[in-house]
Amino acid sequence: MNKILCLVTACISFVALFFMFTVNASSKPNRADVLKVGNSIPNAQLNKFGQSNVEIDDFKGKVKIISIVPQLNTPTCDEQTHQFSEKNGGLDKSIDIITISTNTAKGQDAFAKKANISNLIFLSDNPSFNFGKKTGLLLEGMDMLRRTVLVVDEKNIIHKTVPGALEIPIALKKLKESRIFDVMIAIGLVVRGDTYHFEIVSNESASGIMRVQLDHSIPIINAVLTTNSSKEALARVVIKGEEAAECAIEMALKIYHND
Repeated sequence: MNKILCLVTACISFVALFFMFTVNASSKPNRADVLKVGNSIPNAQLNKFGQSNVEIDDFKGKVKIISIVPQLNTPTCDEQTHQFSEKNGGLDKSIDIITISTNTAKGQDAFAKKANISNLIFLSDNPSFNFGKKTGLLLEGMDMLRRTVLVVDEKNIIHKTVPGALEIPIALKKLKESRIFDVMIAIGLVVRGDTYHFEIVSNESASGIMRVQLDHSIPIINAVLTTNSSKEALARVVIKGEEAAECAIEMALKIYHND
């Protein structure tokens, strides 16, 4: 189980998609405190198609990747969900991969059937938003959840959480301090929107990745895609992933096995 958890952590720590929203500073609870690494994920009530009042605690006993998306049937949320379904490296055979959104359970089921996704567990936070309220992820007035990815162990203890591209560098830093990895790959996606936020996120995440690499003397391959559209991202994602993996192996060989 520890090997599975380690593999999940390595794969998911760098998953970083965007759409960060601002909420009232007085909103409670504070998601940073609730979803802190080492805490138990709150036992919220959710709905599953054909089954009401499902609880987070019902999924104890297995390692879990929990992908929280604002709303299915939107380009970025759909792409994130497809990635976890189709490019999880076989993890779905041994762990639970869960998608939580505020779509209705019926709407989630329709999405899964249309997308031909059968290896993910879909849980709905609609209509009570119990999960969003307990975790602090509910966007007040928008009836949507903040985009977040959690790695949770079999006891429902949070091991990793990465909400956005700007948080990639600190995740890399913490993983380096664990002394488990000789080389790391930062994987993410930032799609251009209508404001200057795209440039800020793209530039600062790249700068932070470079800073961690130099400060800690570890090769970090920057595979954070910055594109004008989700269509561009889909066209580049496979070749970018292959290039990053090849580069990581080459750097590891040069640095650690250079005769």
